[in-house]
Amino acid sequence: MSWPVFVINMADNITRMARVADELNRLNIDFTRFEAANGRQLSEAEVAAAYDPDANLRRARHPLVMPEIGCYLSHIALWRQIAEGDAPAGVILEDDFVAQDDLADVLKALEADTAQWDIFKLFSARVGQKVTDTWPLSDGRSLARPYKVPNTMLGYVVRRESAARLVASALPFSRPVGLTGVSEAVRKCTLSSPVIDRLRGDMPA
Repeated sequence: MSWPVFVINMADNITRMARVADELNRLNIDFTRFEAANGRQLSEAEVAAAYDPDANLRRARHPLVMPEIGCYLSHIALWRQIAEGDAPAGVILEDDFVAQDDLADVLKALEADTAQWDIFKLFSARVGQKVTDTWPLSDGRSLARPYKVPNTMLGYVVRRESAARLVASALPFSRPVGLTGVSEAVRKCTLSSPVIDRLRGDMPA
């Protein structure tokens, strides 16, 4: 697979990173660890440059907390890296996912897919979600154009041109990363059934 795979991970989440590394190595998926922005360590100036609290009051249910701001900045930084890279797309994973055995096959199939999508979500918490269209991708897997796009950013693929558009429109933000530009400015697809899931139960850092 030629697309780069990035795992967002904070430096002190050592156990999480070790588990994810074992998971991806088991599936023969090469990856790069990406140092997450620690929201609790951001300066007032860094927060003010990124986050619009007035817009948050108008558009969101609650103010963003520092970890949410750091999470958003981590995704923006990776969008920028993908936009400036040579690969046609990149895969972004947060470090609390569990992969199914065919994740590598799905990613390879996506590389060959010619459907018109900008972001491809690898996970949805919605069971039996409504879709407007489906078409085959790989053995036992179908692509789906969801009626309502999953707002989780646990794992997704973003095309290079789309990453550039996301970077250009990202700042300042007022809602969590999954609820803003990624749900408004780009064409989205997902799988008819998720190929990754969120890690359940307590997981030490």
